[in-house]
Amino acid sequence: VFHCAESEVVPRVKRFIEGSKQVRPRVQGSADGGRELPRLAEDVEVESISVTDFGRYLKSPYLFYLERVAKLECLDDRARELDPMGFGILAHDVLNRFGRDDQMRDERDEARLGKFLTETLESLCSKRYGRHPLPAVQLQLEQLAQRLRSFAAAPAKRREEGWVIRETEWSPSEGHVAFVVDGTPIRLTGQIDRIDHHPEKQEWAIWDYKTGESVDPPLNAHRKMNGEWIDLQLPLYCNLAVELLGDAVPAEVGYIALPRDEKEIGFRGINRWARGKNDPETFEEGMESALEAAYEVVRGIRRGDFFDDDAFAPRDQIFAAIGGLGTITGSEDE
Repeated sequence: VFHCAESEVVPRVKRFIEGSKQVRPRVQGSADGGRELPRLAEDVEVESISVTDFGRYLKSPYLFYLERVAKLECLDDRARELDPMGFGILAHDVLNRFGRDDQMRDERDEARLGKFLTETLESLCSKRYGRHPLPAVQLQLEQLAQRLRSFAAAPAKRREEGWVIRETEWSPSEGHVAFVVDGTPIRLTGQIDRIDHHPEKQEWAIWDYKTGESVDPPLNAHRKMNGEWIDLQLPLYCNLAVELLGDAVPAEVGYIALPRDEKEIGFRGINRWARGKNDPETFEEGMESALEAAYEVVRGIRRGDFFDDDAFAPRDQIFAAIGGLGTITGSEDE
């Protein structure tokens, strides 16, 4: 702002304080919907779809197309700290080691659990980031350590209640299950963070780790108030786990949340998919509704319904430019 002649400094500051009343100019063709969304020269048949891809398609069919059909990925080396995905992967790795440790997975002492989790975190960080990581990374690691210490009470209590960690980072033995839509199967893939079993009650529970700054309740993350599905991850986990669960319906499905607010850390289960208090829909009926929504996603993918997408608003500037948004431009033939 101040890289200018001295005579311009005060007028610039005054303009900034007063704010602009001018209408921002529109770049020709950037927001009038007249540009056709770019596509591959030939159609590509989608033969498999992951559990998380359904939510991606429901959010933006064209972003799904770019990432999952065209298989585009944006890379850069500008990071000076862990991005949300890197932070989440690190937390998942710590919790996975906890779930696979024969002694600690049965531990009921909160202090011992907290010590194991933080020591596991330190060991992983030393190997990945060295003894002297960047200051921002050091701060993030301490934040994660604090979340893990706060979380330790939840699995200790759960083990006391009789629940046993049966699987962590579980996938079907063949890597997928057949998801049949209109008589034609498509491969359904995915990895479930944690599956618990209660031997006395013969009940199952399916959990997904969430490590964002804030974590929405699983119901809010999956359905709008009008009942429209915006994500299908947890319902489809039940389909994915049929090899392990058989015909059993999980007694609990939900998130294991590790957000910034320590009061929100813990298990967040869901026992009904209805949004309204007076909605009579049962859990099983909600699962059937989710299944039908999943069928519609697969039908849309098979029809190639990607290119009429008003919801396309990616964070990445390159993806935005491909879709005709933002300020990065190219020639017409690019």
